[in-house]
Amino acid sequence: MGLADFTDKGCRVGGRILAAFCLLLLLAVSSALSSKANAADAPLVAKGYKMAGDATKMRIVMDFDREPDIKWFLLRGPNRLVIDLANTRFAVDAKDLKARGLVKGVRLGALSEGVSRLILTGKGPFAVDKLDVLKNEDGTGYRIAIDMSAASEREFDVALANQALTTGSTVSTDKGGRVGTGPVSNPGHRFTVVIDPGHGGIDGGAEGLNGTIEKNVTLAFATELRDKLAAVGNYDVFMT
Repeated sequence: MGLADFTDKGCRVGGRILAAFCLLLLLAVSSALSSKANAADAPLVAKGYKMAGDATKMRIVMDFDREPDIKWFLLRGPNRLVIDLANTRFAVDAKDLKARGLVKGVRLGALSEGVSRLILTGKGPFAVDKLDVLKNEDGTGYRIAIDMSAASEREFDVALANQALTTGSTVSTDKGGRVGTGPVSNPGHRFTVVIDPGHGGIDGGAEGLNGTIEKNVTLAFATELRDKLAAVGNYDVFMT
């Protein structure tokens, strides 16, 4: 066997080794991407909840297996701090959710498909002094840390007003810009009406003096409105 034969054989062996290496690398990358996609699709896990403080100041901490993307806002009647999260599995001890200090009640669970909600109901008006998403010092997971303090009704109202300005929820237009003043160009046209009753699931909304829950009132009203509009016959009516 000549030198050329050895060289040719070595090239073939080297080529097979390189091909095998590339295949293994491709499988490893594919597996890593698949694992990452599965992790992204999996729900967040809230694995711990703690409250400490008194009627003047509170700190609330909730631990997660990975970084949560949150949206929070205040509501009145009763005074509430609402935190919306991506789909979350709440693996917390029920006894840790008992009322304490400024907090009258804690509710958590699924709000809609892919969205979960944490609701802290205050015993009275309060201020959110700080709300942060922090990486745990040991490198495993993240936490939401909330600092709350007692406040006056006026201070809570100011916080609500600032919130409305930030979100633009109170921006309105003149009635003339919202109500048609000209003739209907197509009298036979059917309008589609979508009714969203508001609240539902774990978020029952406000509670009346006699225990009436807001979500029950809005649902009853929306159902009656749907039936009345449908009876007219000129509307396609849907409820969310």
